[in-house]
Amino acid sequence: MAWVLGFFVADGCINKSFHSISFSQKDTTVLEVVAAYMDADLNIHYRGDYTPLFLIHSKIIKQDLIDMGITPAKSSSITLPYVPQEYLNSFIRGLIDGDGWVDAEGYSMHITTGSKVFSKELEYIFHQWGLNADVRESLSDTGKPIYRTWIRGKNDIAKLSEIIYNSDLEHEIHLKKRSRMSQRSNSMSEKVSKEFIDGPDENRVSIQARIDKDILKDFSDLAKQHSSTISYLIENGIEQMLKNQIVHPQRPRNIRNRKIFRLTIDKGLYEKLMNTITERSIKRNDILEDSIHYIQFDTVKDKNWRYRTK
Repeated sequence: MAWVLGFFVADGCINKSFHSISFSQKDTTVLEVVAAYMDADLNIHYRGDYTPLFLIHSKIIKQDLIDMGITPAKSSSITLPYVPQEYLNSFIRGLIDGDGWVDAEGYSMHITTGSKVFSKELEYIFHQWGLNADVRESLSDTGKPIYRTWIRGKNDIAKLSEIIYNSDLEHEIHLKKRSRMSQRSNSMSEKVSKEFIDGPDENRVSIQARIDKDILKDFSDLAKQHSSTISYLIENGIEQMLKNQIVHPQRPRNIRNRKIFRLTIDKGLYEKLMNTITERSIKRNDILEDSIHYIQFDTVKDKNWRYRTK
C-alpha cells in the first residue's frame, strides 16, 4: 500500500466537497492495478479532456489521507507523510511511477512537485540513501513555481534502482522507467531486460466505448481473478466470437446504465471487428458487452503482457 500512497501523492486528488478521492492516469491499465491493490471496484469516470479518473467514495479513506497531511489542492502545500522506514522505498517507487522522469540513458532522474517543502524532504531522503540529489526551481507555463528533485550520475541512478526495486510488487507498471534506471546496475541487470517493449504498442489501438456498468464490474472482477486486464479480456472474447462466427443479432440493451470506458485492442482484430459490424449492421458496444460470455481464460494475456520482451 506504500506504493499506492506514493502514486496517490503524485497523481491523486481529494475532493473538497464530497467524501471521495480519485486517481488520474491516461492508461486505464494502471488504474486497474491501483484498484486491485486497494481491493476496490473499478469505478472510472472521465474528465473534460477524456482523461480517465478512478473514483473511490470513502469518508474514512479521505479522512485518513487528510490526517496524514494530504489535503485537497495539495500540489503546493503537501509535505512528506509518515511512512515506516521499511516501506519508504515502495513509497518513492510510487512517486516515480506517477511524477517521475528518467533519462533514456539512465544518467538522471527527477520528481516534480509544486511544494518546495516536499521537494526538500525528498532531497533529504535521497541524501540519507547516499545519493547525489539536489532541488531545482522553475516556473510552470502558468507562472507558478515548480520544484524538481534531481538525482544525477549513472552510479547514483543504478543505486536508486537497487533500493526501490529490491522487492517485487505483485503488479508491474511503467517498466520503461525501471529498465532505464536499472540498465547500469549489475545486480538488477539480470532481473530487468533492456529489451522491454519501450512505449506504446503500435499494434494496438485505443478506443472509447460505452459499456453497461454491471458488465464492466464483472469484467473488473474477472480481471482480478485471472491476473489480466479488462482490455485483454474484451479482446479475447471478441477474438473467440469472430473466430467461431458467434455474433448475435440486436437484442434489448439498458443503454442508460452504460458508462464511458476507454480500452485498447489489437489493431488487426479491431479492423476485423469493424468490418463484421458494418456487414451485419451490429452496434459495436453490444459486441463489447457480449464478449464477456466467450472469453477463453487459458489464452487470455497476462496483465504484464505489454511489458513483454522483444
